[in-house]
Amino acid sequence: MKEVTQSKAQYEREMEQLHAGKLWLEERIILARKEESIMNVYKMTPFAAQELYDEIWTNAAGKTAKKYNVPYDKLKKA
Repeated sequence: MKEVTQSKAQYEREMEQLHAGKLWLEERIILARKEESIMNVYKMTPFAAQELYDEIWTNAAGKTAKKYNVPYDKLKKA
């Protein structure tokens, strides 16, 4: 009977660990989906600062602002 009780306790601990892992994974999926939707809404494009700098100097700052849908004043401040 003692083995059954120990086995049951071990089973319950393992189930709690699995449940905690499942919750953590679900939270990560939700966060990833939110990040993706934010990127889609704001049409964010990841790029290096040097790439942006080169593009501003190659093209006009106004054209670059329009390309990335960023207000000119905010681009100028950045």
